[in-house]
Amino acid sequence: MPSPLQNFFERRSKLTIVFFAIFLAVSVGALDLATGIEMHFLLLYMMPIFLGSWFVSRDVGVYLAIFGSAVWFVTDSSSGRTYSSSWIAYWNLLMRTSVFIIFALTQATLKSKLDGLSNLASRDFLTGLPNGRAFYELAAVEMKRAGGIEPLTLACIDVNGIQLVSA
Repeated sequence: MPSPLQNFFERRSKLTIVFFAIFLAVSVGALDLATGIEMHFLLLYMMPIFLGSWFVSRDVGVYLAIFGSAVWFVTDSSSGRTYSSSWIAYWNLLMRTSVFIIFALTQATLKSKLDGLSNLASRDFLTGLPNGRAFYELAAVEMKRAGGIEPLTLACIDVNGIQLVSA
């Protein structure tokens, strides 16, 4: 059963989600800059990446991973963080970007596999037709849509035992 938050994002256009994810990444960067170098916001930087890779596409998730990593790099550079060597900042950028991209790819793959399993769970193995589970899900949606205000007619034909006879 999808959560209300999941339903909210699934009803939005992909472009809206992308713009929201970019806004969220910039907002996290601003919060990171405002709090100084002592606090880290790794999980908050990952939220826009999750939104892009789960609700839009794998590629959008990767682009948001690169964008979020760049925002974090700019925030670190602007906050006055110093390192013992100048190359360390670039090494950290490479590591963050790698982790963010792996996260985006993992989330997109997980979503794809989950969608595939959900489709398999609602189809008959032999015929590929919708099974009993799909029927009950569709019936629940239609009953909710009717809301008791409009009449609802249901017709069901049981096809157990039908066999193809070849001559």
